[in-house]
Amino acid sequence: MKKIKMVTFVLLAVMTLLACGCDEVTQKPTQGTHGSGESGHIIITEVVSKNNTVIADEDGQYCDYIELYNPTSSRLPLKGYYLSDSDKNPKKWEMPNIYIEAGQYLVIFASGKDRSTGDHYHASFSISAAEGEPITLLAPDGSYASKVDIGPCNLSDVSYGLVQEGDKAGSYAWFAQPTPGAQNTGNNAATIDELQFDTVGICINEFITKNETVIYDKDGDYSDFIEIYNPGSQAVDLSGMYLSDDLADPTKWEFPAGSVIEAGGYLLIFASGKDKNDGELHADFKLSETDSGIILSDNRQRRIDSVTMVTLPDNVSYGLKEGIWMYFPNPTPAKENNTPAFEDI
Repeated sequence: MKKIKMVTFVLLAVMTLLACGCDEVTQKPTQGTHGSGESGHIIITEVVSKNNTVIADEDGQYCDYIELYNPTSSRLPLKGYYLSDSDKNPKKWEMPNIYIEAGQYLVIFASGKDRSTGDHYHASFSISAAEGEPITLLAPDGSYASKVDIGPCNLSDVSYGLVQEGDKAGSYAWFAQPTPGAQNTGNNAATIDELQFDTVGICINEFITKNETVIYDKDGDYSDFIEIYNPGSQAVDLSGMYLSDDLADPTKWEFPAGSVIEAGGYLLIFASGKDKNDGELHADFKLSETDSGIILSDNRQRRIDSVTMVTLPDNVSYGLKEGIWMYFPNPTPAKENNTPAFEDI
């Protein structure tokens, strides 16, 4: 009789739990880590939300992409997995019925094209670079196999991915050079602003904001100027690179095609607002002591060099001398900064 009463009690308890809606609770994805693969799941290892030149799809278009990785020693199926850019809809795109081999990577284009043809796979959504989004990979058991929160991205052709080597292995960071279909390597940082790029070795060398008598342009105007220096042994083509007087808006003025700075040479850009190239380069902005600074960027909008704005007296420039920014009472436009200089005015 006691055994019958015990069985009856257990059955009543189970029925009570079901009536409380526990089925609904178990359907929600459980929050895990970004995904180390320790659970035997496929993980997200790299996301590019502003792909301009990294990798093209079969249509020749540069779509954003999500890279998946199988960190286990076994072949794993993708059937039952879902990709999404929304916490509220983790089953946004069902993965194709294919496998990822052990230690292999797979690129999924976040193109919105929603198709799988041959070796190319396209999710039904794209990624917002301006705002950033959570990228989730839902496992067949209803848990998050991997979840990566992508912040806003103002640079093209950088990635946010898993650090796979060194002291920071297992954490996520921004990478200067994406590696679709391969291990993440190279320069990385916690924020985009901290990224260091292996780009051309030119620099901002001198500028003036109150040019009254130092040098005049072909129109006879005493426009302010910015001087660029190339310390390298080869000429650098500046075509498509950018110059700006706003550190928050680095693409304000684009160097015209054919702009070249010779090896060991100096190039003068008049900050006149005239925006022309008639044997002299004229930017479409003028310098002011209220500007945030001057920034030089490459044709992928990556910072090459920058300097914070300072207040300058008439006909005094601010420039580099032995690697230190100093004040020059006798400016040297388009020449080496070899006149007397002072760290303070």
